[in-house]
Amino acid sequence: MRARHLRWSAVVIGLLITGCDTAQPGRHEDCVPVSTPGTARPPNAEATGLLALGVPKGQVGSYKGAGYVVLVPDYGKGVDPANRRRIDQTSPGVPGEPASRGGFGEAVATGDFDHDGHTDLAVGTTGVGRGPIHPGSVTIVFGARGGSYGQAVTLAVSKDCWSFGGILSVGDFNNDSFDDLAAECNAGTVQVIYGAAHLRLRSPERADLDSGPKEPAGITGLATGDVTGDGYDDLVAETGVDDPADAGYEINVIAGSARGLTPKSGKDLSPRVENLTDLGVGDVDRDGHADVVVKNGSEVTVYPGTSRGLDTGGAYVGFRNRGLINSLAVGDVNGDGHADVALGAAQGVGGVTAGSVTVLYGGASGISGTGAQVIAEGKDGAPGVAGDRDGLGRTVALADLDGDSRAELAASAPAEGNGRGAVMVLRGTAAGVGTRGGVMMCGAPHTSLGGVLDGRPYP
Repeated sequence: MRARHLRWSAVVIGLLITGCDTAQPGRHEDCVPVSTPGTARPPNAEATGLLALGVPKGQVGSYKGAGYVVLVPDYGKGVDPANRRRIDQTSPGVPGEPASRGGFGEAVATGDFDHDGHTDLAVGTTGVGRGPIHPGSVTIVFGARGGSYGQAVTLAVSKDCWSFGGILSVGDFNNDSFDDLAAECNAGTVQVIYGAAHLRLRSPERADLDSGPKEPAGITGLATGDVTGDGYDDLVAETGVDDPADAGYEINVIAGSARGLTPKSGKDLSPRVENLTDLGVGDVDRDGHADVVVKNGSEVTVYPGTSRGLDTGGAYVGFRNRGLINSLAVGDVNGDGHADVALGAAQGVGGVTAGSVTVLYGGASGISGTGAQVIAEGKDGAPGVAGDRDGLGRTVALADLDGDSRAELAASAPAEGNGRGAVMVLRGTAAGVGTRGGVMMCGAPHTSLGGVLDGRPYP
């Protein structure tokens, strides 16, 4: 992702949150519950950033698993859960109706798709929980002044899509100042919805793009960033390969241009591996080209970006963890111009399941384990008390939410509190992630808050 769409605080005004759980399973204390709408009056100011939490297991009325999205604003002093908003299919202006196992919020992304200066929300719902005849949908909920949301459109699914909206990524692929949305369509196709001022009134321009492999087995990741350094965001797609003799995953760059994304035959950029991978995009060495950072099992590999695409010959392993890496996010935490990498390890080493997050700091030579920062509940002043089966780091996100050009860290523990789930948000500082003064938010029973994260700075 480019810097202002990196996948994501600190002191809430007048409120200090010191923890979310104790070491005893099932107890869930001293956190901010966010499953219901906020009650505080928003300040007389626009938010500097927005953190979106998808809760596809959430109950809406009598419908279990209907799903909803929690939006937590930041007004420049840290995320403010008291001013949160909850969006579901009973919200004013949102099309459709809630349904059991509907999974609204299965994927979330934020961007200014109509370029009006307000953050919009994209919500993907594949409909998998309701059976094979539901091909999925993407709903765009438009932001308005004061952080309000009251108008939305649901994009009709293409006849060739059967998992529409399961994975989302945002970027400006044609550099026209309107954010564009890339959405998983089927096993090897990405559908791009181009932003425009008329999105509320008529159907947007769309394009279907091949994600690369000749025998695709399913798209497993999408990320955005300017890999070629030409001023246009590029889309990086990670796709499984359905080849019993050589199974694994391919990473392909689809280049942005004045005409939008231009499909090209992709190159096999990553080794064929059995483990499911994850990826992020950011300029870790500050050479003007975004690099693709891939986690595979316990390793993190960096593919340097160049004007011609990825430098596969220059790829290097930047870090080896002692245990499995569950999640990865890229963003500039300390504001030095180098992208940094956050790695979530929910299980940890030796069967310890409290979880942790490791932050690798970028530099002229890229990333390495030198100077890495390890974050855990209760460590160095971070909120929470580490407990067995918490699983901190199941998902992570990085984005500058408070407008100081340093990315905040959001890390989730969806299993915490016997499945309530929790999200820790810590501010970025010149010295790295600030562990003191952080915020912990928790969900309703059995909703696994934090399983879906996205955040972005306000336009």
